[in-house]
Amino acid sequence: MERLNAKFYAKDAVYVDTTHNATKFGLKTGPPSVVDWGGLTAPVGLFQVPEEETHITADTMEQLGLNVPDATCCTDGGTAWPGIAEFFRQRHVEDTFHNDQNGIKKAPPVTDKPGESLTR
Repeated sequence: MERLNAKFYAKDAVYVDTTHNATKFGLKTGPPSVVDWGGLTAPVGLFQVPEEETHITADTMEQLGLNVPDATCCTDGGTAWPGIAEFFRQRHVEDTFHNDQNGIKKAPPVTDKPGESLTR
């Protein structure tokens, strides 16, 4: 069911906020969701990875069907996400909570071109 939601809704936006040390083993946990043009949100899975590395996290996102070109990928600004967004040809933005905390240090500014940040 989650993959069906991802395939249908991920054309617009994918949101992922991975949390460190979410288990006693120190795994990073990511509950991705998709949002369509009307603002409807659908959870599309849950993943746990030992480290938020580009190739591991990208493989997981691909398995969940979230490797949709031209979508917007909104994340917590972790180090893996700019590379993942570029690899999937997605726009990358940082969520407002982390952007307020990090400023422009973590995620790139916003762009209207896939694989780049958005500019205003």
